Amino acid sequence: MEMEPAIRAVQAGDRDAFRFVIDACQLRMRLVVGAIMPDKQLVDDVVQQSLMTVYTKLHTYRMGSDAVAWAIGIARHTALNERKKYFRRQAGTSRYRQSIQHMLTPYIEENALEQDTVTSLHGCVDSLRGVGQELVRKYYFEGKSREELAEEYGQSRAWVRDKLYRARATLAGCLTKKGILIDVG
Repeated sequence: MEMEPAIRAVQAGDRDAFRFVIDACQLRMRLVVGAIMPDKQLVDDVVQQSLMTVYTKLHTYRMGSDAVAWAIGIARHTALNERKKYFRRQAGTSRYRQSIQHMLTPYIEENALEQDTVTSLHGCVDSLRGVGQELVRKYYFEGKSREELAEEYGQSRAWVRDKLYRARATLAGCLTKKGILIDVG
């Protein structure tokens, strides 16, 4: 089977014909994605995501053009977007750690953050409810900005700031109850 008849078959509802499209594109997609992604463990996930995008966007493919190049272009764009997210998450995790260390430094007794403290902190984050937990994770772990969060939740930047402030206060209370922070009154 050739590529265009396979694409027509998929467009007509034959899901099995997509196997041909996968076989024709997958190796080159892996090479392109592998060259872009900083963490090679993410390559399979990004290729899979790209193949899903190819499948859902087959109706936009222009017959007569190079289908493999089209699919590789989708994989390239997907990998570039995932690369941005990866580095944002890395920066967010670093920012989260720095923020928590800054918040806890005045209150922690002589020792620096130890494993019990980190475990307690994660337990306190897990105990946050609803949007507070989501915002803390997205802001500190995923590195999303307040503007991005405001847009995502359809709220103002001030709303996000307030929710994060309240979540940090709740975290401080939780850590005080666990004996990690000292209540200085």
